[in-house]
Formats: sequence, structure tokens, C-alpha cells
Amino acid sequence: RFQTSVNIRFDIDKISKIDEFIPAKSTLNVLESYLENIFEKKNNKSTLLVGPYGKGKSHLLLVLLALLCKSKDETAEIQKKIIEADNSTKLLFMELAEVGRPFLPVIVSSFQGDLNESFIFALQEALKKTGIRDLPLPSEYSEAVRTMESWKESYPDTYQRFEKMLEERGCTASLFKERLKKQKEAALLEFKEFYPVLTSGSVFNPMVQKEALRVYEEVNRVLCAKYGYAGIYIIFDEFSKYIEGHEAKNFAKDMKILQDMCELADSRKEEQMYLTFV
Repeated sequence: RFQTSVNIRFDIDKISKIDEFIPAKSTLNVLESYLENIFEKKNNKSTLLVGPYGKGKSHLLLVLLALLCKSKDETAEIQKKIIEADNSTKLLFMELAEVGRPFLPVIVSSFQGDLNESFIFALQEALKKTGIRDLPLPSEYSEAVRTMESWKESYPDTYQRFEKMLEERGCTASLFKERLKKQKEAALLEFKEFYPVLTSGSVFNPMVQKEALRVYEEVNRVLCAKYGYAGIYIIFDEFSKYIEGHEAKNFAKDMKILQDMCELADSRKEEQMYLTFV
């Protein structure tokens, strides 16, 4: 039958695409090696998947992400098909069921501008898809406090307006700062509400100004501790196009970012993180 090509970013939520997967022996060998790597918590957490166009790399990874990130009911059909093709995978799926907790899939599929921002943008998009829109990270609390102090020292008019807004809600700046230091989520949400009013429509988003390494480390920790995730699985799709189109002037800097992300993945034991370049 005719099958259209697979785009991981656009097809990740299409169960019909996942069920169309044809479990050939060569692709099952790769799939099994990835699953075994996760269950046995080996150090091969940063991998490069290479193959010619149309070989089925994206479809294979789409199935892998489905198995790791979706419920057992959603993947029942594809599991059945894979077991029929190779009965040894039955044990792998039993181990998968024991893990219980899903991974957060992050797809870095297009490269525009800064690589650091591309990684962070991909993570933010992944969080939005799961409905986690305001993940209260410790870094956001400290950045909100730092912003308040900056307003007080360098922008007195903005700080006075900020104090007035707090006063209207029965709060003082010093009390509000203490609430932020104690990581009170309600205080952070209020600060995010005030920020665009005080900065002509800007959005309070300190994540984009940070290293991707630190952002992923912090987000992964909160996802595992608070939201019941097993970790993060990053797919950098069309990696060869990124390499081919890269300008020479920023190449060393971006290679350092990639190295840092790979080392972060390989260093994680409990809060797992995997990174696959395609």
C-alpha cells in the first residue's frame, strides 16, 4: 500500500501513523536495542541514527516515542504487531509496563538562529502539548526576585508602579519578595501577570536567556519529582541538514552546546534523559 513520509514533529500524536509501522527485522533490531538501553539504564544515552532517505528512521523513532510516552491502551495494536513479528519483544514490553512512568518527548526538528534557543523552544513546545504551561522552576523564582531588585535600583518609576499594583492586592514589595524566595507558586503567577503590564507587553520568560543545559536539567528534575515522568527523550530530526546549513562563525559554540547536552544525558541516573540525532 502507499504510505506518505513520516514527520516526527507533526505525526507524534497520530496513532494511525504508529499502527502503520511495518516491523521488519532490521528496524526491530534497532528498536530493541533502544528499549534495552533504557530498561538497563546503560550509558548509551546519546546516539546517532544514520540511514538513507526513506529507510524508515523517522517511523521507527515515532514508534519508539509512542511506546515510551503513551499509554498501554494506545500502543496495544502496535505492540501486538511487533510481538507477532518477533516474539522475543514480549519480554521487553513487559519491562516497559513495569516502568509505568512516561517520558516527555521533545522534538528539535528545525534550526533557525541560535541552537541554544532551538533546544529551549522545543522543550517549551513539548510542555505546552502536555498542558504544563507554567512549570514553576526554582530559576524562575530567583529571576523574578532579581528583576524586582533591578527595577528598584535602575527603574524607580517601574518599581513604584509595581508597588502600587501590589498595594491594590493588599501586599507589600518586601512581603512579595519573601513569598517568591519561598517559591510560592501563586506569587510567581502574580508576577507573570504584572510583568507585561509593567514592560509594555513583554512576557516574563527567563528560560530563553539561560543555557539549554541548565534548563533541561531543572525541568527534568521537576518533571520527575512533581509530574510523574521517567525523564525526557529528545529527538534532533534532520540533523544532517543542520550540519550542512550551518555557518562557520558559530560552529564551535554550537558544537559545545551539543557536547554539553550529550554529557548531561549520559550523566543522568534516575532523572533519565536521552538524545538521538537522526
